[in-house]
Amino acid sequence: MKTTHANTFTWSRAAVLALVVGSAMAGTVYAQNAPDAPCNKTIELSNVRPDQGTVYIATYGSAEGYNKAALLSVMLKANRRDTASISLCSLDADEVAVSVYQDLNSNGKLDSNPFGIPSEPYGASGKPSNFGPPTWEATKVSLRGTDPVRINIKLN
Repeated sequence: MKTTHANTFTWSRAAVLALVVGSAMAGTVYAQNAPDAPCNKTIELSNVRPDQGTVYIATYGSAEGYNKAALLSVMLKANRRDTASISLCSLDADEVAVSVYQDLNSNGKLDSNPFGIPSEPYGASGKPSNFGPPTWEATKVSLRGTDPVRINIKLN
């Protein structure tokens, strides 16, 4: 199984665009496009603040659509656990980049301090830079093949 770990990084408020809400569920979410497809691609979130606000997850399928047009957007109400799992069943992309943030105060946006540094938990797939907003190149993860893929993202 391929495993990808995300590093901690900072990004500006401009890097976090409004996410379209695809589903509102707690626990494991199954994002399925085809009814009979195997479900072996997952996003595993850790360091989620239990019982605090909402977690927004967006997956992007190209450099052109990155932070503009999500292939899949999911909204999860934080539950009592500090982890969450999202299964990507038959997501129609060879590569994806995932952006996540937890809206602790439920105002619908990623809050930041006066310097533009996020003040709420956030994370991304791949290997984002520790400085500046994430990019497609740094956060893309391959979904090619039939091997299971687990995308691990630790919220800061």
